[in-house]
Amino acid sequence: MRKLASNALDLVKDRSGDAQVMPLHMLAAGTRLERRYAEALELYEESLDLSRRLKDEHMAAAELHNLGHVYLHLGRLTDAERAFEDRLRMISTPAGPYDAAMTVLNEAALAHAHGDAAAARTLVDRAVEQLRAAGIELDPDDAFEVDSLRQALRPGGG
Repeated sequence: MRKLASNALDLVKDRSGDAQVMPLHMLAAGTRLERRYAEALELYEESLDLSRRLKDEHMAAAELHNLGHVYLHLGRLTDAERAFEDRLRMISTPAGPYDAAMTVLNEAALAHAHGDAAAARTLVDRAVEQLRAAGIELDPDDAFEVDSLRQALRPGGG
């Protein structure tokens, strides 16, 4: 994934920012999936900046969601809370089913970070059920976060 995204980004580096959005996003996602969080953070910040310059609020909100999870992996709880709050201000109201479920997933991740395992379990299950009811499959990076959170919430999971 990273190699393909990097190649795509090289192909469009001299083109408009619009052409760079998805390759940059995919490079960041692939980096995150490899648990290279410091590098993923830089890529997501670059992608967020590009999305904001392009006034693409949907993509900016998506990157704030992704940044929040990367911040949590890096132990930066306050930054994660801020990213999730900024995302909420950007998404449309009422949010679509995917955005609504991601809001619940973000709440689950924060509950876990605050040490409330019971709330985290309930919320992650609710997020997954919302998507299932809507017939929506999780994106791979969001599935990674669900799996990571569920693993951490298992007895002895950390």
